[in-house]
Amino acid sequence: MKTFHIMIALVVLGWVAFEHNCFADDRDAGISLDISVGVAVFESEGKEKPEQGYDVEPVVFTKIQYTFDGGNQIYIGTIFENDGEPTVGATFGKGLVDISAFYITPVDVYKDPFLTEREETTEAGLGGKIALSIKSFKAAYEVRYTEVADDEIAKRFKELSRDVLSQTLSASYEIDVGGLFSIEPKVDVTFAINRANKHSDNDEWAQRYSGARIGFSLTKMFNNVVLNVSAKRGENHYANEDPVFNTERVDAVVNMKAMVAWLAPFGHEKYSAMVIGGADSVDSSIAFYDRDEVYGGVGVGYHF
Repeated sequence: MKTFHIMIALVVLGWVAFEHNCFADDRDAGISLDISVGVAVFESEGKEKPEQGYDVEPVVFTKIQYTFDGGNQIYIGTIFENDGEPTVGATFGKGLVDISAFYITPVDVYKDPFLTEREETTEAGLGGKIALSIKSFKAAYEVRYTEVADDEIAKRFKELSRDVLSQTLSASYEIDVGGLFSIEPKVDVTFAINRANKHSDNDEWAQRYSGARIGFSLTKMFNNVVLNVSAKRGENHYANEDPVFNTERVDAVVNMKAMVAWLAPFGHEKYSAMVIGGADSVDSSIAFYDRDEVYGGVGVGYHF
């Protein structure tokens, strides 16, 4: 299940995001379809979650949209802006406002990650997002609720419940640097609460963590080739002392990725191709929660 989530993010990041940005304004009213296929590779290391190691997977994804005469649009598919999750949404004012709802696909987790012999269960959820784009300025509000099917650790320590409701505010501003490239500083803040005792009449909600991240995205066009490099750095501060390790928890989070997209290769305007690579890292004050992941992928896309 975890591989499915990562594969979506890889191919959709390269194809849908750039294809949408470069071609959306030229589309006529009616139905259009994007198809992307590719291969993704990743390797992960950590103690808290299963499925460590190296894997390679083929992928095929689609996005269907209907554009009205005035430029408003409805769509369904696996959308980059929502981390590649299956999404339904609508845009208004030719992309000025984007409202969407999405399903957070299941990933494998441990029922109780602190046991020697650990059994697996799944984590999934739902989310929604409102995004605003005014020329170079972008802002968004996103809410996510994820729930672990059999959260055994929450029965021992309610502070570690993994039924989490998170809210994130983000903003960015794209700056053109002398026509040579564009740089987009970004900032986001997150506040999350978790639910304990969900199977009893004494349901409880409490603060889980709060976090903030800053970063940038740099984009350079070379005729019909696009280079994009981005990085983000932040911290999550947990509200309560970790009951297993009896100390406060602070996670330092780093995300980096780079991508090259070739639009209209060999003059074929409906095609695109891309190569992507990146790394994500969690360096926690409690070593048990450390996690490192590297990934890469190649893909091609076609627009009908």
